[in-house]
Order: sequence, then C-alpha cells, then structure tokens
Amino acid sequence: MTRHLGDKERTRYNVEEIASAIEKNNIKFDYILFDACFMGNVESVYELREVTKWIVASPCEVMGYGFPYARVMKHMLENKGTSYNLEKLCYEYVNHYKTDAVTPSACVALTNTSELEALAQAMKEVNSAGVKSGFSLDNVQYYEGQNPHSFYDLGDMVEQSCADATVAATFKKQLDKTVTSRYHTEQFYSAFGANNQYYHDINYYSGISTSAMVEHYTDDWSKTEWYKATH
Repeated sequence: MTRHLGDKERTRYNVEEIASAIEKNNIKFDYILFDACFMGNVESVYELREVTKWIVASPCEVMGYGFPYARVMKHMLENKGTSYNLEKLCYEYVNHYKTDAVTPSACVALTNTSELEALAQAMKEVNSAGVKSGFSLDNVQYYEGQNPHSFYDLGDMVEQSCADATVAATFKKQLDKTVTSRYHTEQFYSAFGANNQYYHDINYYSGISTSAMVEHYTDDWSKTEWYKATH
C-alpha cells in the first residue's frame, strides 16, 4: 500500500502498472508532477526512471489544497509551453505553504531520473558495507505520523546506518546529483496523528524517502525494482 496512487479501490494503481502503461505506449515525459501524498519515495521514482526525465514529488503528505497552480503553471509551461523551470516550481509550492496557507506544511523535491541507476549502484555499496554498530531507526527522520512509521529519509538513513564512512560520503554525493532541488517547511503535518501529534519537526531533509528497514512491509518491499537493483 506504500506503492499505489489513488484513494479508492477502483481507481488505485500500483506505480509499476503506471510505468508499464506509459512505456507500452512509447511515451517518455519531460516530467511528471505528483500532486499526491508520499510519492517522493525512492522505490517509486526508480520504477519510473525510464518513462520521464524529471519527477516532482513530496516525501510526506500533500495538503488537500494541493499545488497552487495559479502560481506554478507559469513555471510548468514557460515560453508559450516550450520549456519549464521545475526548480522554481518547487520553490513556489513550498513558499505558498510558508506564507499563505492555513496549514503551513509542504515538502517537495526534484529528481533527475538519469541519475537513478548510479544512485542504485551507490546504495548497493552501502548495503554491502553493513550496518553501523548502535544504529537505531528511531533516530532517523520520518515523514508521517504513523506508529510504526512507513517512510524514512533516505539520506539520513544512510548517513546514520552505513558502517563505512567513505561509502556513505560517496552515496551522499550521488544523492545530491539525483535529487537536485529540495524545499520544505520547518514542520510537516500528518493526518495520521499517532498520540495526538499532528505536526512533526524536520531535522534532516534529503527530499526523498524509503521504506527500507520497515518491518511491516518487508515482503512487498523486497519485490520492488529498487530492492532488486540494490541487493
């Protein structure tokens, strides 16, 4: 359930189904913007690496108002629709929630899909290096108010868990090439509200999440293309 788009059973699609449908129709998008919760996870963006050049997505929940299209359309369709500026789009999205929204919560990032294969190779090296002694998932930045959590910050997880500092540094360098723009408010809102806590601090932000090490989705996670490429 961490890999689908849509709320209702009849209109719910797994990300791999979306990628397959686009590919079978011989389409490659310049970019895909997900105005939907939690789509900024590495497992999903990796699945879409062959069907789009760029992905704009949030690792946490997107508020009901969604993207402020009156502000961002000009960046989606610049020069009479012949170009775009996705970095400005990301900035405008978060700035709207910082300055004008009732709920000041927004996270977004821009992913360069051409760098995802290199990121997967770097992640494979991280996994081969093993887990650092004393590492605890409890200390890693999360992106929802569930208990237990389903989405953790990918960069923070690697930085804290990797037993080889050199391998971790190489991964971070590649992650910076892959996720090129990152914006967020100081906190994010989560409707899940475990223990009546709805606002959560953002202390680390790489712009992309993962469900690695999440025990309640281990079987489904091991079937993802990201897992296969990194293990």
